[in-house]
Amino acid sequence: MRIPSAAASTAGTASFRAAGVQATPARSDRPATRAATLAGHVSIGDHAILGGLCAVHQFVRVGAYGFVGGMSGVEKDVIPFGMVLGNRAYLSGLNIVGLKRHGFPRERIHELRQAYRMLFSSEGTLMERLEDVENMFSSNPLVRQIIDFVKSHSDRSFCVPNNNVP
Repeated sequence: MRIPSAAASTAGTASFRAAGVQATPARSDRPATRAATLAGHVSIGDHAILGGLCAVHQFVRVGAYGFVGGMSGVEKDVIPFGMVLGNRAYLSGLNIVGLKRHGFPRERIHELRQAYRMLFSSEGTLMERLEDVENMFSSNPLVRQIIDFVKSHSDRSFCVPNNNVP
């Protein structure tokens, strides 16, 4: 795919230049999108889905199997398996439908949900909760992806749940 624009972005295992991308890659290991706007240096993980007319700020990372709702404005990183929605996107949960569609075992998904609840609870600091999750679910590769994503260096913070949304 060749699109004239400013900065290179990465999408799964593919690289491309993006300004106003409108494409659905033919391979299933690449992200799917319809009329999404990606700023420069955006990184999109494998199997991520970007909803129609969403906008992703520069230097943002969308983790593998992440889901960005249509018309969402994403200015923070999206954790792997996370689902974000809204004008200023917030984490609304896990992409459970995507996990099931890709054949992840039920037990792994259940553990991932437990880890998600622990990680985004209101008790303690984020780093304390991250350490607890790492100790409790170290054998789960799905949880490990989230832990590695949160621990890796980024110029952006990541989307968190917004408890004020009805």
